[in-house]
Amino acid sequence: MIKRLIFNETPSIIITLDYEISGDGSGDIRELIINPTERLLDILNRRKLKMTVFFELEEFMVFKKYARALTKLLDYNPVLLIEEQLKKIICTGHEIGLHLHPQWIGASFDGKRFKLYPKNQCLFDIYQSENQMFSYFTERVNILKALVKKHDPSYEIECFRAGGLALRHEKLTLKAISSLGIKADSSVVKGLYRKGKRINLDYRDAPNDRGYWSVNDNVCKPEKEGKIIEFPIYSRMKPEYKKLSINRIKRKFLSPLQHLTSKSQALSNMNLPKTPWGMIKYLVSKSPVKYDFCHMTSQEMLKYLYDAKKEKGKSNNYPLTMIGHSKEFFNDKHFISFLDVAISDKQVKFMSMGEAARIIF
Repeated sequence: MIKRLIFNETPSIIITLDYEISGDGSGDIRELIINPTERLLDILNRRKLKMTVFFELEEFMVFKKYARALTKLLDYNPVLLIEEQLKKIICTGHEIGLHLHPQWIGASFDGKRFKLYPKNQCLFDIYQSENQMFSYFTERVNILKALVKKHDPSYEIECFRAGGLALRHEKLTLKAISSLGIKADSSVVKGLYRKGKRINLDYRDAPNDRGYWSVNDNVCKPEKEGKIIEFPIYSRMKPEYKKLSINRIKRKFLSPLQHLTSKSQALSNMNLPKTPWGMIKYLVSKSPVKYDFCHMTSQEMLKYLYDAKKEKGKSNNYPLTMIGHSKEFFNDKHFISFLDVAISDKQVKFMSMGEAARIIF
């Protein structure tokens, strides 16, 4: 009861960053990962705020495998830049979590571009037994631990986010990460439903009145004795047409740093209707809009916070988990404005996901 009151009485925000390039492997690594993350670190460090960085390990392993060829193409070694930035992230007090996109498993590089496996949208597309899933996660957690323990020998990996938010098979995944000491997952967006050629997930049954809950086998089913804390990415259900803000369109489709193929992939993933009537129905249908600091204006970010504060008496909806992607962070001024206003509100507290999990446990 006391642990829940901490979040009820104090509006808390968890800032998370997915540290990755475009989902099809396109784009310049320095421009889509290193530079935006450096600016973000500067913004947060100046304000003594901590974030949880979900480090895309499969992607990094491919970069490392083809480091020589990438260095020849790019005129810099992306692995060295990433490792230097990882050191800075850890040494300035931020948190590293595990992030995995299965389409990078077995990927190759021909000297000009990466070849990924887009059919692999969740780990269950590759590993379909408990032993396979456990072995896979054990290896990946140990690799990430080895990277971070160079800079902090006591560091443990406590947080996980599935690539593309596709957690399938939930039972096997949750059991594996729990056995390896991971305390928190952040793959759920309340109300999110996707069914298509490439990705399938259904979070429509997730609790809509909680900022976190504990789980065992099913991320949408709260358990009193759950071994994993689910921190859903905070969202609001809105009609699709309200997502068509200038800021969101610019970040998603008009960024000059994103390759043409990644833009077409983003459009394809939307799975838009083919008929005028179907498009009208789609535009008025509701779906979750994530608390995304890359896509929102400062006013939109503040409105999500203020709306949550108004509902404090009705539900336990803290902490609010924000999401951003290094490849989409060109929203510096709006994010700075939001942070400065939120910090001036003495009732608002910022924390990493690991800190929040330790309070609960």
